[in-house]
Amino acid sequence: MMAGTDGKGDIPGQALQQEFAGLAKAGLSPLKILQMTTVEPARFLGRTQSMGRIAPGMGADIVLLTADPLARVENLGAVSAVVRGGRYFPRGTLDQIVSDMQTRH
Repeated sequence: MMAGTDGKGDIPGQALQQEFAGLAKAGLSPLKILQMTTVEPARFLGRTQSMGRIAPGMGADIVLLTADPLARVENLGAVSAVVRGGRYFPRGTLDQIVSDMQTRH
């Protein structure tokens, strides 16, 4: 199984957080949910040599959290920053992006 494949909504990450909560309610562990967003998509795409984990030579899109994602599924939403396409987006910038998107809708 992979997370994020059925999300609906206009705000990046919002539907994914709802999906995490639903998966946890269904009995999946935080570790399994984390794997469903990282290594499982890489495996499905046949790209385990270039994505799905943090290591030298891997793709560098990373979500930085302020809390241990293995302790509680809610911690998967404790985002402090994102590195996407080589650009660093701190929490304040992410909040502004979400606010701008909400204003447009």
